[in-house]
Amino acid sequence: MRRNYKNLINNSKKFLLLVLSVICYLLSATTAQAITLYSGAANQNVFVDHTFLVEWYLDTQDQEVNTLSLKLNFSNENLEVIEATPGNSGLNLWIKTPTFSNEKGTIELIGGVTGGVNTKKLPIFRAVFKPIAEGEAKIVMDETSTLLLSDGVGTEEKLTFNQLKFEIHPADLAPIEIISPTHPNPDHWYKQNKVLIEFLPKPNTEYSYGFSSNLEVFPDDVQDAVEDVIYEDLPDGIYYFKLNSKTVGPVPWEEAAVFRVQIDTTPPQEFQPYLAADPSIFAGKPFISFNTRDNISGVDHYEVKFGGWGRWEKTADSVLQVPGFILGQTISIKVVDAAGNEQISTINLNELPNQGFFQKYILWVIIIMACILAVFGYLLYRFLRKKYAI
Repeated sequence: MRRNYKNLINNSKKFLLLVLSVICYLLSATTAQAITLYSGAANQNVFVDHTFLVEWYLDTQDQEVNTLSLKLNFSNENLEVIEATPGNSGLNLWIKTPTFSNEKGTIELIGGVTGGVNTKKLPIFRAVFKPIAEGEAKIVMDETSTLLLSDGVGTEEKLTFNQLKFEIHPADLAPIEIISPTHPNPDHWYKQNKVLIEFLPKPNTEYSYGFSSNLEVFPDDVQDAVEDVIYEDLPDGIYYFKLNSKTVGPVPWEEAAVFRVQIDTTPPQEFQPYLAADPSIFAGKPFISFNTRDNISGVDHYEVKFGGWGRWEKTADSVLQVPGFILGQTISIKVVDAAGNEQISTINLNELPNQGFFQKYILWVIIIMACILAVFGYLLYRFLRKKYAI
């Protein structure tokens, strides 16, 4: 009887431990945080016709992620997108770069990371918005957005996003105007890393200001001198000049204005064009392919020059057929970022089988023809000189 009693107690303990372990497992599974898409642009004061920037990041919550398919919906009745770009995105494989439709009120992208990534702050993309009417504007994530883990089978994981809300105020309520002679347009990128900031103060008003690449950093409560402000030797990036103001006396500080400055002094990444021929592409004729990234302002466009005597021409394609005749032995590709920084890569036509021989053959034909014309011209000159006693 005692043994049965002891066995019952032991079995009960084992059962309780089993139940407790199951409960702990379930709690750990249910309390695990979902991968989060977030932005540092919340709580901005925005005004009609005054653009503002939103940057999106991914917190992978200690999980290895691989591919993101994202669709955002925004209030297109009072908000429109001016630009959406990968910029300094941590995604390096793009199936669909950020594209937007102001008519539909959407931004969409599909991208991934080679080998996967696990981080608290993975840059995804950035967009510039322009308020076009007063009222409340929202940016929400569409339910069709998906995220795949880098676990060998592409497990789909839940993605969360807290919607952004912006109260759009009338343009004439903007408290004070900030200008920059060196970086006048907040939507443009500049190569100059010395910034001059100016603003016109109001009477009986005190000001405090700060300059940071972090949108969440605010000026302190100490009054600053009202004068032109200069910042020098700035690293590449996006900066915010924030200005707080208050009337003289014991009253609280309030945000007066925010001015954005975008700096990129670094050329796009070096790259190597590829010259090849394939029966399934351009009917087997030679072609050149190229692609690269710019980690700060993003690639603006490509230009191509065929031969040493060719002209630079913009191209929207990254795969181009090589012309049948090129005066020279090279093809040069130039990539230009949004700030105007350039990177040039040149490839020699001799790298393509038989192409170098063809180019040399054409060049020799031109040289021989030029020699024949020169001799003919000289003989004609002597004939005319002798006939007319010139």
